[in-house]
Amino acid sequence: MALHLRSLKAALTASMQDLEEIPAKEVEGTAQGEEVGSKIVSTMEGEEDDETEVAPTKKGRHRKKQLYQDLRAQMEFYFSDSNLTKDRFMGQLLQKSPEIDIAVFLKFNKIRTMTSKMKDIAKALKHSELLSVNEDGTKVFRVIPFKPKDNVDDCTIYVV
Repeated sequence: MALHLRSLKAALTASMQDLEEIPAKEVEGTAQGEEVGSKIVSTMEGEEDDETEVAPTKKGRHRKKQLYQDLRAQMEFYFSDSNLTKDRFMGQLLQKSPEIDIAVFLKFNKIRTMTSKMKDIAKALKHSELLSVNEDGTKVFRVIPFKPKDNVDDCTIYVV
């Protein structure tokens, strides 16, 4: 089997070298539909190749639905009860003010890999049940305020 793969690789390499060696003049001087090496060169009648400009391609529609779902899930995790009990940074931000600037989250590595725009985060949180965005679209806050537990041991289950 290895011998068969080597012979296929050698044949492919040889055909690639043959294609690279075709002179440019030979390609330009071909008639309509004439075969050059293993390529078929086709031109339309009346079409000239002399410095014709190609119109820039239209920028395609980018799908944002998945991005918004991922952003919403990540932001909801940052504001979740389970994260806020352990995350000192988020806890300190919420103690200062219940509304946190969206620009703060653009510094987080996970959010930075998804987007660099505040408006993407604001749009993603539009359909969130846990979080809401202020009218300006610059700050995020929890719909139900976070209340830290007084005794965390009451909520802890130990498995032996």
